[in-house]
Amino acid sequence: MIDDTFVPITVVTERDVLSQQGSTITDTLQSKPGITGSTFAAGASRPIIRGLDNNRVRVQENGIGSHDVSALSEDHAVPIDPNAATQVEVIRGPATLRYGSQSIGGVVSVINNRIPEFVPRGGFQGEIKGGYSTVDRSKDGSLSATAGAGNFVFHADAFERAAQDYNTPRGRQTNTFVDSDGFSVGSSYVWKDGFVGVAFTRFNSLYGIPGVEATLGQTRIDMTQDKVTSKGEWRVRSHGIEAIRFWYGATDYKHNELGFDAGVGADFIGSQFKNKEQEGRVEIQHMPVMTSLGELRGAVGIQAGHRKTSGISLEGGDNLLDPARTQSIAGFWFEELQVTQRLRLQAATRIEQTNVRGLGLADFTDPNNPVFFDGERTFKPFSGSLGALYELPLGVVARLTGSYVERSPDAAELFSKGAHEATGTFEIGNPFLTKEVAKSIEFGFKRAKGDLRFDASAFYTKYDGFIFKRLTGEFCDADVASCTPGGGGTELKQLVFNQRDATFYGVELG
Repeated sequence: MIDDTFVPITVVTERDVLSQQGSTITDTLQSKPGITGSTFAAGASRPIIRGLDNNRVRVQENGIGSHDVSALSEDHAVPIDPNAATQVEVIRGPATLRYGSQSIGGVVSVINNRIPEFVPRGGFQGEIKGGYSTVDRSKDGSLSATAGAGNFVFHADAFERAAQDYNTPRGRQTNTFVDSDGFSVGSSYVWKDGFVGVAFTRFNSLYGIPGVEATLGQTRIDMTQDKVTSKGEWRVRSHGIEAIRFWYGATDYKHNELGFDAGVGADFIGSQFKNKEQEGRVEIQHMPVMTSLGELRGAVGIQAGHRKTSGISLEGGDNLLDPARTQSIAGFWFEELQVTQRLRLQAATRIEQTNVRGLGLADFTDPNNPVFFDGERTFKPFSGSLGALYELPLGVVARLTGSYVERSPDAAELFSKGAHEATGTFEIGNPFLTKEVAKSIEFGFKRAKGDLRFDASAFYTKYDGFIFKRLTGEFCDADVASCTPGGGGTELKQLVFNQRDATFYGVELG
């Protein structure tokens, strides 16, 4: 499989997932080198890889993106529960070009059996898991079953998680509860040379946002996601084709940001976020080709996606993100050359086109008369990567990789223009942002077998036009007109999206 050849990949097994108790996928990765989490709330923690997060780290399940709004803000959760994972992979380097320029920092890939790829031995397999934690008096449980006969196999699973406010050395931290549940059903048709299947998944979560103001207002997020996914593989092994694979997903996501109005004694919806997204990818892996330099293996593919995202204020202020549409299509190509028994060379390239349409602020220097941008931006990112792997004695593999990656700005980076109560900010995008460019080099050693296992690496990345959030020192309330210095805003810190050059470097050992 082409998946196994492009390193570095950090693998978290099902046993590791069970031993790392937590309510988010990020909790299962915290002990791995170079990986941490945003830890904004007990129910929302997005992975941070080598200091990069949000739009630079892709989270996916069975090859399809999580299709949420977690990249828009640290208080937004990833709708994948740890109990649903049989394995989690963190992919960096050339392999990330399979999934898009938005995975410039890495890919967190959750793998499970919701779309079965084979009939279990004996025709049935099942599993029941449960856990309890004293720090937050949390209880979680899940069950799954897979059964099949002949060419058909069926899968079903469900989970439930309930955690109260967690303890700290200073007492209980209020408004940190988490209540989540979900289920999935799937089926596949399996034959000697492949499979094709489909699954439906529902995820629900209600969790609190900590902090003084959020606690006083009892700020909570109530999330629901419905997702249909499909994937398949045909191992052709003829006409120069080793295998053909496809992945597809369509998602309907919504969450409400709730507060409590003490005056009327009832909850209210402050804002509502929605994301409807479709994504598809097809790969053709060619059969090994003998050349004068060695055996050549590789794959070529296309990926396409459509997304409609919005963050609407229901309290009368400006919307954080008016409905914005993103369309993308890309082609990618991977090759690996086995030069000698110990030396392998790798190359990957990707070219795509992304169109982002939305409504943003072109100029807000005069808050009472802002200039709007209502239109479409088009970007054509190009990326490439080269690498070398050399097998040293004692099972150690040395690697050297270099990459050039371009990333198109996300809709929120271009068109944000409203209040975000949960983070206490008023966010303003820049519709004139340009592509972000990262030039990286990495050198490392890895031993994945035997009693002594390790993964050590050093990396250096230089960014041209790194996109970041900058606090201006001004304050706003619910709309642009309230922003200082012209307005009388006092509650929310003004934040704008800017670009500047940046450098990231570091070492990892695990």
